[in-house]
Amino acid sequence: MIFNKTKNRVLAKEYSIYKGVFQAKGLMFSNKKAAVFPFSNPRKVSIHTILVFYPIDIILLDDKSRVIEKKENIAPYSFYKSEKEASLMIELPSPSGKTVSLRDTISFK
Repeated sequence: MIFNKTKNRVLAKEYSIYKGVFQAKGLMFSNKKAAVFPFSNPRKVSIHTILVFYPIDIILLDDKSRVIEKKENIAPYSFYKSEKEASLMIELPSPSGKTVSLRDTISFK
C-alpha cells in the first residue's frame, strides 16, 4: 500500500517496484496500476509515457519520503523532466496524486 501519512489517505492499495534495468519499462503496456522506482543515488528524473495508454501522476520523494515535486495528468505519448533530484519516484494512474501536496510524507506497506 502507498499511504500519504500527512493526510491519512491511501494512494494505492497495490504497487510494483521497478529496480535496475526494469525501470526502463515502467508502466509501458500495463493496466492502470501504481509503480515505485527507488534510486541508488538521488537524481533528476526523465520519463516518457510512450506506450502507457492512460494519464499518470508523478510524485518525487527525498530520502526522508517527503514529497519534493509532483506532476499531475501526464498524457500518453508525453515527456517529463524533473527539476529536483529525487531518491524515489512514484507513478500513479491519474487522478490518484491529486490529493498529494509538497512536503507530505509517504509510506509503503
